[in-house]
Amino acid sequence: MLVTVMATSSDKHVQDLITGGEVSGLSEQAIKLTASIHGINVAYFVIILVGVASLLLSFFINIASKEVKLKVKIEQV
Repeated sequence: MLVTVMATSSDKHVQDLITGGEVSGLSEQAIKLTASIHGINVAYFVIILVGVASLLLSFFINIASKEVKLKVKIEQV
């Protein structure tokens, strides 16, 4: 997933640089390097969002498991 995000983001950034006219005087290698760095930054941002979402969801799993245990105890009594 992250490789796809990185590759897609870099390709889009190359197109944005070319259409925006920001490539004057830059070599093809410099353009690719800039786009790759942008793609890596976007991939890191995505993984941070996934991590935060996972952390938040882990709290709900803990709460749900406590509710199930309480329900089982009540049914046993």
